[in-house]
Amino acid sequence: MARQIAYKISKHVPTSLTSGIRHGRGIASWARRDPTLFARTVAKKAGRALHVRSQNPTAVHIGYHNPGNAGDTVLFRATRELWDRTIWPAEWVKLEVSAPVDDSNFSDLSASDAIVVGGGGLFLRDTNANQVSGWQWAIPSESLERLQTPLVVWAVGYNRFRGQPDFDEVFKSNVKTLVGKAIFTGLRNRGSIEAISRYLEPELRSRLSFQPCPTVHLARLYGMPESALAEGKPNIAFNAAFDRRLLRFGTPQEENRIMTQIARALRELASRGWKVSVVLHLPTDAAAIPWLQLESVPYEVVDLWAQNADVVTRFYSQQALTLGMRGHSQMIPFGLGNGIVSIGSHDKLAWFLEDIRHPEWGVDVSDQNLAEHLIDLVDSLTLSTTDTRSKLIHAEECLWTTTIANASLVRSRLEELRG
Repeated sequence: MARQIAYKISKHVPTSLTSGIRHGRGIASWARRDPTLFARTVAKKAGRALHVRSQNPTAVHIGYHNPGNAGDTVLFRATRELWDRTIWPAEWVKLEVSAPVDDSNFSDLSASDAIVVGGGGLFLRDTNANQVSGWQWAIPSESLERLQTPLVVWAVGYNRFRGQPDFDEVFKSNVKTLVGKAIFTGLRNRGSIEAISRYLEPELRSRLSFQPCPTVHLARLYGMPESALAEGKPNIAFNAAFDRRLLRFGTPQEENRIMTQIARALRELASRGWKVSVVLHLPTDAAAIPWLQLESVPYEVVDLWAQNADVVTRFYSQQALTLGMRGHSQMIPFGLGNGIVSIGSHDKLAWFLEDIRHPEWGVDVSDQNLAEHLIDLVDSLTLSTTDTRSKLIHAEECLWTTTIANASLVRSRLEELRG
């Protein structure tokens, strides 16, 4: 019904009311595609109600909505689910974080009741490189200043790699404007808070909050069955990360040492009865396979990068343990109640383990006894699965307490602004 009404409005509303709303785009096609947002925007421009109202408030979600990265596929859906359950149910309008903010889409932001940015490692200079903001959301500082809609930054991470050049000056200016404008700035680990604080004055640093990634609450959000770890399933997943190889591994010689040791650890675990799956979050993750072949590791390949969120979560729910280099190859199984062993080629993995107070569940790629220590970690986690499960549950409960407190704060601020 709302679609039909909005279409009729689009055919009869004066051009003066719609000029500047969607430069260069058909008004009727917008009304058909997004009737609620169309009606709300025209109502604002006209200064009167059009009697086409959403039952729920409208929220714009800035993120990667067709990511091709298995972790992000799960993350952005979970972000909206968490918001709907803990803040208020929303009518969601999804905008790609990589799309530059200009006059053609600024009205989309202005017409909503809230803007949610994140989660994910959006503070990174070379994914969607730009000189507009210096990070993945290409929004000019001037546009941030103009925003009247409440802005919420939710579980965003500082994703700069080891040895990677610092952010450009435009980022340093933009992030100050972002934090100053947002009604809540939640970063997904305390390491990110410390890193971003270096770009801010003291009064802005105090506005940063710890907000865990929504994927750490997957079992709670979706009511997943008993964990594979608790059931004693002999399934172990391995996820490697091969983007920015030199930043992750150093020299090719070091890469060969690291991957050979990982493969030897997996061969030993397979000889003990573990079923090994090589998990691809991105196609580049398949670069690990030759080392497993050289070490005669029995394995299967599980390609998740083009799958939907249900397929990804279903797979990880069946893995008692995951050895992973990517952040979401750790946070997703953790969120499903299964064991994790972090292989650190990026600081964010160690930051996550510090936040859940189990730094002992990780080993850095620089470790010269990597194979031995990986096997020891698997042994320690499976020596008493009851004890490991208890630690996992307690850690998630602590994170949930933080999430609920933050959601309550955001909800109260939104209600106050809405009057």
